[in-house]
Amino acid sequence: MRVVLIILIILFPTTAASSAWTTQDTILQATLMSLIIIDWGQTLSFIQDDRYKETNPILGEYPSRGEVNICIISSMVITTAIAYALPKRYRTIFQSIAIGCEIQAVRHNYQAGVKIEF
Repeated sequence: MRVVLIILIILFPTTAASSAWTTQDTILQATLMSLIIIDWGQTLSFIQDDRYKETNPILGEYPSRGEVNICIISSMVITTAIAYALPKRYRTIFQSIAIGCEIQAVRHNYQAGVKIEF
């Protein structure tokens, strides 16, 4: 949690210079948050099964439920803070790349047979 606060403090001064938040930004961010939540549910599902290993190097191969929860919630806060702080042009690029990464993660988990559980 301290890391998130430090990042927000560092990013806060840049938000004044960032472009106004638009409806498109909200749609992209909501899409990203939805995909992160799906990934979260998939991760919580498969960490209970030794057949699967987590591929996120931050979490390690066999994270605990608490580690997953902290990582995912931190990811949601950090990606939102970064998107808010970026100028419009870079915000859209950042959100699009993040959405692409999450789509890939969710698709990979789905193809491996991972269900969504909370």
